[in-house]
Amino acid sequence: MKIIVNENHFKKIMGVEDTPSDVLIEQITAATNPNNQLFVLQQKINDVVGDPKKLVKTLNDVSLNVTLVGDDEYSLHIGDKKYKMRRIRPGNHALVIPKGKSIAGGTIPMTSLMPEIEKIPEYKEYVEGNPKIKAQIEGQSVTAELHAGDTGDQSYFHFEVVGADSPRMTREKRKEAVSITRPYPLGEFFSRQPIILQFPEQYGKMYGVLSVSDIESDVSQITLLDLPTGSGTPQRRQLSPERFQFRGLGDVFEFGDVTFKDESAVTQELQQYISRLKRFAEGYGPPFIEYVKAQNPVVYGFASRDGDPKEQIQGRYQPCSGFKTRAEYDMCLSNERAKIIADILNKGLPEFGGVFKHKGVGETTKWGPGWTPESAGTITPEDTAPNRRYLLSPFKTPFIPQEVKAPQQQRPKSPRDF
Repeated sequence: MKIIVNENHFKKIMGVEDTPSDVLIEQITAATNPNNQLFVLQQKINDVVGDPKKLVKTLNDVSLNVTLVGDDEYSLHIGDKKYKMRRIRPGNHALVIPKGKSIAGGTIPMTSLMPEIEKIPEYKEYVEGNPKIKAQIEGQSVTAELHAGDTGDQSYFHFEVVGADSPRMTREKRKEAVSITRPYPLGEFFSRQPIILQFPEQYGKMYGVLSVSDIESDVSQITLLDLPTGSGTPQRRQLSPERFQFRGLGDVFEFGDVTFKDESAVTQELQQYISRLKRFAEGYGPPFIEYVKAQNPVVYGFASRDGDPKEQIQGRYQPCSGFKTRAEYDMCLSNERAKIIADILNKGLPEFGGVFKHKGVGETTKWGPGWTPESAGTITPEDTAPNRRYLLSPFKTPFIPQEVKAPQQQRPKSPRDF
């Protein structure tokens, strides 16, 4: 595992832009001394981050998906990176990684790895006497890296577009297909590939097969520095709002209802986010709680469009059944879905004082197909499922941790004080 950065980039990552290089080198030398307690902790953390047995779970914090960018032109999104795929022949595209080369596969915030890191005995011991190290660890991120293997001249992602009548698209394969608009966890992709992606209904009964050939994946390492506090004004390190972002899941709710299709998946996703905010609240205290409140977080709920919005219906979800039209019913339904998620977050994070609000957006076709007069009679709830989802409004400003001042020592009393 490796990470290659220049000096300025490294300083920015570590929050030490104003530290002279010679001082920084001294600190790195001390931190990488095999007899140094911080070096031991650093190695233990890197062992956890790069544990091959847990690599799939770690890489699942990065998503990938294929997007259509033109006529028979596609891009592969891996985390926050976007790569244009090369057209080999009609319906066949590839992202090639030459031998000996690698590409970035997105960043993974250390906050998502903290539950495992907190189990390290050296972590508990070191952080107790050095609370700033905890903030330093949580403020970092690691990079998923995808390397070309050694068995061939080149490695690649391959994407092939096929019709439903293709011999490759057996009934079982079609049942396994997931919406091409839905981001797919990178770790799960490597363990299950190839995966079958279904195009939206407006493209006809079309599927895409995404696979890899001779690509190896791993995760970069971190470096910990025992930074001096100094006597001057402390540096104010910012934590980007993306660290607290929660995008939610798609294809979550049963058709026409608020019940979850996979309750365990939703629970796991929400509990991971709750744990992340709790760790920041414990590490930074009231300033972080006030920061979250100032963001006015709102959980948005969505419904799919499965018929004429003006159609008179009697929905099965009782609290919304009094609304006459499909659009009105779906607006109520989306609000109830958002409320369920907000209630879970507020219950799991009581220290934030019920800060998570909720709002229904109603019908959407943003993540998948929806009913149109032309598609009437052909669109199905399975087609529109990606639109039945929730997400959290993005945080708008970075969090600037406040320097925690140590309590002043009282001067021992002398006989003059009596």
